[in-house]
Amino acid sequence: MDEWNDNTLNPANSTAPSDENPMTSVVFAPSAPLPVPPAAPVPPVTPLPAGPPPFALSVDDKEIKKGAGWGKFFSVMLIINGAFTCLGIITIPIGVFIIMGGVSLMRASERLTDIARDKAPQNVSVLISELCAFNRRMGISIVISLVFMVLSIVVIILIAVVAAINYPSYSEYFNS
Repeated sequence: MDEWNDNTLNPANSTAPSDENPMTSVVFAPSAPLPVPPAAPVPPVTPLPAGPPPFALSVDDKEIKKGAGWGKFFSVMLIINGAFTCLGIITIPIGVFIIMGGVSLMRASERLTDIARDKAPQNVSVLISELCAFNRRMGISIVISLVFMVLSIVVIILIAVVAAINYPSYSEYFNS
């Protein structure tokens, strides 16, 4: 490796014989470094506060309180309606779910009042869970009501058919 020196790669100072590799006479000049584009400024990272995210409510407190008032009124009406519905022996299941829905709506209205007063985010999650319970219970009561309504219509039709078969017709009644 003694024959390799700085002059080997320089064609002007080359003493290499011509029968060697022609690439040995090529000068490899160091290339200039490629320009690096300037880095975009990175905004400083602000740490998130510990705990739940901040709560911003864009609805007016007066509207929230009105909605809570109407919710309480409607829940009281549901509880009274459920109590009257429970007076019928057959309709007790419907009345129970209506009362339970009224209680859920009452709790949701109380959470709505708390939200207007405290602006606490945990009240929103409780409000949502109470509204979900209200919707579920009212949905069950509506399904039960529809089932009872269909059964009532079937029973009324059966009674009408049996009555029509067993009782004489108008012409027989008036001709005798």
